[in-house]
Amino acid sequence: MKRKKIVVAVIALVLLGGYTAGIYANNTWLNEKIDTPSLTNYKIWREEIAESVLRDTGRSDVYDLNELQNVTVYYGDVTTGPERDAVVTVSFGPNDTVVAAYSPEGGVYQFVGDIGQFEGVQNIQFIPVPSEGRDVVIVRETSDQAIGAHEATEQLRGYLYTGGESEGGEEFSNVLQTTQQIQ
Repeated sequence: MKRKKIVVAVIALVLLGGYTAGIYANNTWLNEKIDTPSLTNYKIWREEIAESVLRDTGRSDVYDLNELQNVTVYYGDVTTGPERDAVVTVSFGPNDTVVAAYSPEGGVYQFVGDIGQFEGVQNIQFIPVPSEGRDVVIVRETSDQAIGAHEATEQLRGYLYTGGESEGGEEFSNVLQTTQQIQ
């Protein structure tokens, strides 16, 4: 009950500030720590974001939203637009993450491209490329492999937005792929 009061108080402050309020939380918090059914007047964004990413990347039939673990949004200069773009990771466990990019247009984020499907995304970072006028999206991925001996590998993969002008017509071109650590 105390957590619900805190959530409602924060939402009230946001609304009083003239902003739209909503709840963004993972499954554990939504199902165990917050009395979610009693908050029906407030928008819960996490599943809506995941559903949009899966639809936009053509993976709606591949995943079950009931298995959704985490949604994270990172901001960087992915396209050449004047505003910061959003890179969204949608995780269905430690070894299955979908990554997509969105760019703001008229106050709404529009899908610009599917960056890919990864094993275990640790984080996303951005490295500016001044000559391109945009950032390379760096995906830090951990994968566990059991080929002969067990091996855990941490990779850095870099993707540059091409707007469909890359070979093959993809929106993102893989410009970096290097092993950072092998255990």
